[in-house]
Amino acid sequence: MGAGIAVLAVLLLFFIPKYTAIENPKSNETVINKNVEKIEVIHFHGTRQCNSCIAVGKLAEETINDNFRLEIASGKISFEHVNLELPENAELVEKYGVKGASLWIGVYTKDGFYPEENVNVWYKISNPEEYKNYLTDLLVKRFRGDFG
Repeated sequence: MGAGIAVLAVLLLFFIPKYTAIENPKSNETVINKNVEKIEVIHFHGTRQCNSCIAVGKLAEETINDNFRLEIASGKISFEHVNLELPENAELVEKYGVKGASLWIGVYTKDGFYPEENVNVWYKISNPEEYKNYLTDLLVKRFRGDFG
């Protein structure tokens, strides 16, 4: 009987918390800090894209669509592919400070706008699962108000 309780305690302490909303946004219950108003994820690219550029954008879009459905529906997160070479996108390119093909995360809070270029995704495109897990975890942190 004591061993059964110990096993149950281990499950409750270590296994089950991994599947709560904060740790698993696929549950569609991402916890959002009250100061975070919305997040934009933007894949900036040129007119001609290399395979790596295409992969960065494709994997980011899949990650957002698969893991943040409720946040998309509520307007808390958006994803966009933006051609940085087109004149109609100049204002957005300037707002983010884009210099070339890149993936940017823009967090809008009650205190302001915080753009960040994420270069780590480029090192993960050869492993889509690792890429998606990394970006999902990062976005959950941003939703929590963690900008570190």
